[in-house]
Amino acid sequence: MARLHDTVTSEKLLILPENRLAYTAVVAWAERKTAGPAVYIYGSSGIGKSHLVRHGVRLLRGARELKLRHVDASEFAAELAAASAARGVRQFQNSYRELDALVVEDLQALEGRLPTQQQLLTLVDELAAHGGRVLWTCRKSPGELIDFLPKLVSRFRGGVPVLMRMPEESSRQSLLEHFAAAHQIPLPPAAAAHLAREMPVSPRELQGLLLQLDQRARRADSIIQVPLIQQVLAAEVRPATIHLGDIARAVARQFGVTLAALRSPVRSQQVMLPRQAAMLLSRELTGAGLEKIGKFYNRNHSTVVHACDRCRERMEADPELRIHLAQVRKLLGTDPQ
Repeated sequence: MARLHDTVTSEKLLILPENRLAYTAVVAWAERKTAGPAVYIYGSSGIGKSHLVRHGVRLLRGARELKLRHVDASEFAAELAAASAARGVRQFQNSYRELDALVVEDLQALEGRLPTQQQLLTLVDELAAHGGRVLWTCRKSPGELIDFLPKLVSRFRGGVPVLMRMPEESSRQSLLEHFAAAHQIPLPPAAAAHLAREMPVSPRELQGLLLQLDQRARRADSIIQVPLIQQVLAAEVRPATIHLGDIARAVARQFGVTLAALRSPVRSQQVMLPRQAAMLLSRELTGAGLEKIGKFYNRNHSTVVHACDRCRERMEADPELRIHLAQVRKLLGTDPQ
């Protein structure tokens, strides 16, 4: 069940099953007395990573006096480039070395930018050495980062990596009701339920659609009802919904195995690795729960957990596997780049 958590401002954060682990990790990062391991929050665009991070930053600032920088990875890279052009790299480095806490978002923007990654790695290690705390966000898991320094990926993986999943239907309804209350939009339960069922999208997209519907309803001097939702959705280009079968077929094609083999009891290495990859992608790209994924592959939920963990571990040491998964994402149209 969802609950609202009051932050140190009037803003409220909705805690759902899909973001509860990430919320716990960020609050622990902000509230613990010692720095501890870095926290790495990853998930799809629009899932709420930045919203959660802002909550953690407010908690941290409200608890103690400290020097903190909160930047996007692209902003960090631009600052470094400007400092390099002005021959001020040492001053740039010193400004970061003095920090008590560093937050860097959208790390995927640094893919292929190895000199910038090296600077970031050096700064992170120095922060860790003097007790600074670090919080990252990214659209990809550490193992999915291609063209990253292995040592930097190791830092991401060696902290507390936590996935924020796409919201399932019940969570989407809670989000819609939350957004409606925040924006003072009348939203009957039947309308919220219908919209949640028909739109398996991110929280950001849900909020945008709700605001669009509210504008349409106000122009008609009405409130949001199911017929209006049906009318608007019929006129929109609907986002593609990815199903477990879509992922399984894409994985089978990429790895050169059959769909039947992925769902069979066969445990050969030729089939187990693609099956693990398919289960991991199913967790990351759909709102399906462990039991649903397990049922699709004729396994139990604990097998799915093990498969996802094993696949993430293998990705750390196997660049070819990372490339395979990136290709599957492209086949499915979910590559964030």
